[in-house]
Amino acid sequence: MIDSISEAEKASRLQVVLDRQREIQRVNYAKHLGQIMEVMVEGANPAKGQVIGRSSQNKPVNFTCAQAIAPAPGSYVQVKITATHPNSLAGEAV
Repeated sequence: MIDSISEAEKASRLQVVLDRQREIQRVNYAKHLGQIMEVMVEGANPAKGQVIGRSSQNKPVNFTCAQAIAPAPGSYVQVKITATHPNSLAGEAV
């Protein structure tokens, strides 16, 4: 079949869907502000001084830890969510 929709129209439609999804995600992530979540540690980002993990809902969480040594990958940490970003949550270990 011949494609009857122009590339410009396809790009425009995709952008509408992506913008709507970003807004939905922003609203959903904002609900977690101030909550304490259990986060499984995946690793560390020494450049930013953060630990990287995932919540029980599989949401990415970047957090700081007062300990000099970062928690081991696979361990669980209670994290208070202090900020949200387009694709992740941020917080502090409690």
